[in-house]
Amino acid sequence: MTRSRYLIPALLVLATGVVFLPAFRHGFVLMDDNFNVFENPALNPVSWHGVLQFWTHPVEHHMYPLTSTFWAALAAVSPRDARGVLQPGLFHALNVAMHALAALLVFAVARTWLRATAGPAGKGVSRDGLFARAACAGALLFAVHPVQVEVVSWVTGGKDVLAGLLSLTALWQYLRFREAQGGGAGEQTDSGATSEMAGPKKGLREEARPPLPAGERAGVRGRPSAATRHAVAATAAFALAVVAKSTAGFLPLLACALGSAFGPERNTALRGPGARLQAEWRRNGVLLLWVLMALPWLLLAKYSQPERLINYIPRVWTRPLVACDAIAFYLYKLAVPWSMGTDYGRSPLVVLSRGWIFLTWLVPAGLLALVAGSGRHRTPLLVCAGVFVAGLFPVLGLIPFRFQDYSTVADRYLYVAMLGPGLAAAYWLAAVVGDRKRRAAAVAAVAVLALLGVRSLLQTRVWREDRTLFTHALDVNPRSYISHHTLGIRAERRNDIALAAAHFEEAIRRRQDFPPAYIKLGAMQARLGRPADAILRFQQAIRIEPGNVDARNNLGTVLAAQGRMAEAMALFSEAVTIDPHSAGTHYNLGVALAGMGKTDEALAQYADVLRINPRHAEAHNNSGALLQRRGEWDRALFHYAQAVRLDPGYAEAHYNLACALRHAGRTAEAAVHFSEALRLNPGLGQDR
Repeated sequence: MTRSRYLIPALLVLATGVVFLPAFRHGFVLMDDNFNVFENPALNPVSWHGVLQFWTHPVEHHMYPLTSTFWAALAAVSPRDARGVLQPGLFHALNVAMHALAALLVFAVARTWLRATAGPAGKGVSRDGLFARAACAGALLFAVHPVQVEVVSWVTGGKDVLAGLLSLTALWQYLRFREAQGGGAGEQTDSGATSEMAGPKKGLREEARPPLPAGERAGVRGRPSAATRHAVAATAAFALAVVAKSTAGFLPLLACALGSAFGPERNTALRGPGARLQAEWRRNGVLLLWVLMALPWLLLAKYSQPERLINYIPRVWTRPLVACDAIAFYLYKLAVPWSMGTDYGRSPLVVLSRGWIFLTWLVPAGLLALVAGSGRHRTPLLVCAGVFVAGLFPVLGLIPFRFQDYSTVADRYLYVAMLGPGLAAAYWLAAVVGDRKRRAAAVAAVAVLALLGVRSLLQTRVWREDRTLFTHALDVNPRSYISHHTLGIRAERRNDIALAAAHFEEAIRRRQDFPPAYIKLGAMQARLGRPADAILRFQQAIRIEPGNVDARNNLGTVLAAQGRMAEAMALFSEAVTIDPHSAGTHYNLGVALAGMGKTDEALAQYADVLRINPRHAEAHNNSGALLQRRGEWDRALFHYAQAVRLDPGYAEAHYNLACALRHAGRTAEAAVHFSEALRLNPGLGQDR
């Protein structure tokens, strides 16, 4: 056991590092990494105001403030290229490191849980050694299974890894708390009988676990008991997990299932899992505290993602069918981890329109019946199944969520839920396999884990950049309109306007009610000098989604360029009313008001922009220009200086600052900024 204390953690860390080694050289991808990290104004550069915003406002209708703060800390110390662009290396390295720590926690959870459920080890077998090896196998399954590639290889997937790491910490400490409270299911009941699952059989050697010292059980003067310390640690980790990602609020379900193997409810062991779970809730105040702590965040998460943002909400009676279909899909991916992509297109609208949904529920139902009939192993295996389903509960479709418009299922949703299969594998090796078959089972487990690791290594390479990722996504799901849309954005950023327009048109062909594709196609048509076509596309987007702010902003911009300022200003005003927290919308309205000569109103809008985003260089520059026209040179100089500080490559701001400095008699400083403006844009000032 002494050697395994070091060898098993080393093996878990090494295996995780080898499988995800390619991720260290991956870039950011245009799948939420842009607005979360590398184009997030709060991180480029990092600002205290931006970090505070994470805790007070949703990011793209999601609340994960601790994760965003974690990214801000990484952005503050990450290297940047010569243009100041954030580099992704440290983000990927931390994802892999956190995943390795999560695997260690799965090992700790599995070993603690096995002590309470697996019973004796068998003739001549070390109980602790067997449980350690079995828990290691379960942790390796968690660490190297291909369904984990998405969250580990994707920077934005870090929110799942961080929340998962904290959730597993909470579960581990919770199990230690329950263990410190009292013995596991293998101890004697009050009537003197041993439990069905774990009672030692005659002739088999059982290694007795020494009782906790009295001071550890009850605490000593001036020092809390072991149970209290573990309960506090578990609750602190749970609180952090919930603010890392709100879906961790359902962690009490997992803790309830796992904790039912411990302590005061052991007298109910023979009555089945239902009685054990009831006893766990009735006797344990920690879980009730967790529920009370989670409720505000769960309500806030629901408020941040109102149902009006979801295009299709299935009827209540169909949602269990959608959930069972999702579980069947995940079970298939666990068994056959092939054809794995970012968009499976398995939305409620799709699955309900096809007949398979009335059959797929048979897969989880059949598996549940098989587990329920597994004799003395029934309760532990039902717990494993319960952990798997409880980990998926927030994203099964029973509660509608926004990503369901694309697909109810996604690999990343399995992260914490993979604890269930890991525990099942560990229990199978520790308690189900007999002495004679244990060696063969170990060889089979090593072979399966090796194959899974190789498959994950290959899948990790897919995530190296946008083109490989979304081309592969189209191979997995040729109907993926979101993949065409993202490839169009990639082409747009490379200034390949024709290719971008082709991808956006293909996205619209595959889904006619997808406003972002209409908006992007309209923007491409505007750049190609086809304003009439662009206006039509923006109007189509507004018809599909009347509350779409981006469509109004783009349409207003095209109309303003045509001199139709009154129409443009009306659109910008509507956009501000719909989303008063959008800095871009206030900026567009300010530009329109300035174009109509309404200086005071324009300055008020630019002030709103800077209140929402103090790092908006264009708002500072435009404010300076309006103040300069009114002769307020000192205030104008301040705004120009701020614009240059925030964006050193902003040629127009350098030119305007130079003019203001010259007016103030600071000619030497003015000359420096004139030179910089001409270096950045040699044609600047020729028509001024």
